[in-house]
Amino acid sequence: MPHSILVVDREEVSRKGLVALLRSNPEFQTVSEACDAEEAAQVSPACQLTGVLLKTSSLQGQTIETLGKLRERFPSIGIIVLTSSLDGASVIAAVKAGAKGLVTTEMDVGNLLSAIRSVARGEVVFSRQVMLDIVDHLVLPEGKLLQDLKRAPMRDKPKLTAREVQVLSLVSEGASNREIAEALIISEHTVRAHLRNILDKLRLGNRIQAATWATRMGLGRNGAAGVSP
Repeated sequence: MPHSILVVDREEVSRKGLVALLRSNPEFQTVSEACDAEEAAQVSPACQLTGVLLKTSSLQGQTIETLGKLRERFPSIGIIVLTSSLDGASVIAAVKAGAKGLVTTEMDVGNLLSAIRSVARGEVVFSRQVMLDIVDHLVLPEGKLLQDLKRAPMRDKPKLTAREVQVLSLVSEGASNREIAEALIISEHTVRAHLRNILDKLRLGNRIQAATWATRMGLGRNGAAGVSP
């Protein structure tokens, strides 16, 4: 399905470059632009936005404020932030302000376009480092730090099936539901079912927590702790 994207960037040169990049791809049917949240608020509803790309040099106070305003203006639309600077505290602030995706300018064009598409489809996209920053600030429902759970004896850890570990590993690497389905040769419906089971078993609230849990527990490419037949 073609997407309608709004590019928000105070720097005109980089904004025009991003707009041109998106317009060169047929998947992005309509591309609008704005220099800030105030100008973004004037975008016509006729554009039927599916995503917002916010480009910024760093996640400082003004960017977080802009994020909040964009979230207020477009409450049901995914916002992805493209920035050249990330740190733990600012990452958490950006997520709380409404960012559904955080990527850096070091990302290649193909991965950037893929990340924008994923957020426009309603998915969440964070790099591995961003997930590590997030997990350092997360606390499980019963007040157990993820680090405490990692140190717990194996018998006290949630038991995941081999397929659930595969799904969780791909989630921790930033894969979308569609990409997971293609990699494992299963349907997206089955992927969603596995994710629901994973969240229930781990007593986590969302995909971000599951991905960061997997990262800290070593359930990536090289780990398979907590697997049951």
